[in-house]
Amino acid sequence: MTDEKILRDNVEKFVNDIRIFDDVNECIAELSSVCEEKVILRLGSDLSYLISILDDFNQVQYIYFSEPFKCKSSVKVRGVFNDNIQLFDQLQKDINAWKNHHVYLILCDVDFRRMETTIQDVQNHAVRFMWSQMLLETLLQMPSSSNNTNKDLLEEARRLYANSERFLAVIEEFEREYQADDAIKWYTRESFLYQLINKALRTRDICLIFKFRYLIRHTRKQLKDQ
Repeated sequence: MTDEKILRDNVEKFVNDIRIFDDVNECIAELSSVCEEKVILRLGSDLSYLISILDDFNQVQYIYFSEPFKCKSSVKVRGVFNDNIQLFDQLQKDINAWKNHHVYLILCDVDFRRMETTIQDVQNHAVRFMWSQMLLETLLQMPSSSNNTNKDLLEEARRLYANSERFLAVIEEFEREYQADDAIKWYTRESFLYQLINKALRTRDICLIFKFRYLIRHTRKQLKDQ
């Protein structure tokens, strides 16, 4: 019996539901469908970049990692547990505080080589394309944070175009003048936005797509209103 199976069998005594994913898109889509439950996540290797995404999910209470990570942490992160006994002890303590709630445990571990798909891959694998669509729907349905800004987008754009004075000037203009009603105008304009959004969708870069969540949401609303 594997350590993962032993952990699952033990934790089943304390939680109402357990789901295991090896695809980030599926994991995020599942999270978007869980509203009232208390969700705790155990994430595997190289998934620390999801911290900023998971911070926006109010239902996510705690995050546990199986390996050390370098990304910025969060108050939701309980720590790194590469020993399942220690992880089980911590889970039991945390879950005991929610005796009157439906508790949902999600385990997610991904081999990133499986996610480096090209457009041809997407065309050849209809299911993967469907999950990309589901990811976009998930971003559109996520609750807006109190500071509904494009901060993540601007930071990423400045990092990628640090050596281009032309693009940096456009980024400054976007920061000064962007309004939600201008989303389509900015997207269709020949600028950094068009390039980055299409790159993110083409490569299925979840982290980059997430940084454009407000622009995507505003664009969808404009299209519906027209």
